[in-house]
Amino acid sequence: MDAPDLLTLTRTTFLDQRTIGTLDWQGKPFGFACEDVDRGLDARMPADLIGKLKVKRATAIPVGRYQLVWARSPSRGVETPRLLGVPGFQGILIHPGNDEADTEGCILPGTVLLSGGMGVGHSQIACSWLYPKIRDACASGPQYITVRREPVAWTRRCNAVPGLGWEP
Repeated sequence: MDAPDLLTLTRTTFLDQRTIGTLDWQGKPFGFACEDVDRGLDARMPADLIGKLKVKRATAIPVGRYQLVWARSPSRGVETPRLLGVPGFQGILIHPGNDEADTEGCILPGTVLLSGGMGVGHSQIACSWLYPKIRDACASGPQYITVRREPVAWTRRCNAVPGLGWEP
């Protein structure tokens, strides 16, 4: 049996420029996360469909469950949490940032929401708390993050934006 999730990201606010969600640490509320636009991708989708729907550097990763590793980021030059096996994406990290301008598909944690869903705040503080815990957990064995959508909010988004949503 797989290890329980270390992190759970539940997307709750779907905007035209960004996606906001809640972040849980080992099943307990931790803070928030900002990502690029959720374009309805799902890890169970065929790879060609993900490629067709993805907008490079402006799309949130597919919902799904991914292994977390602690590894050096070539682009950032430091060790960070990295998600493995994200279909259609490479180099997905959890790193500091406030809004979609700070990410190219990565997850930006924060301890507060910026007014009007503009992003997350205190991201450096969130990362300074998360990083050692993720590093230590990864040293003890496989760790996972699940990325999912809050169903009612996602249904509203799908009703407002034709073509979103996917059923396996």
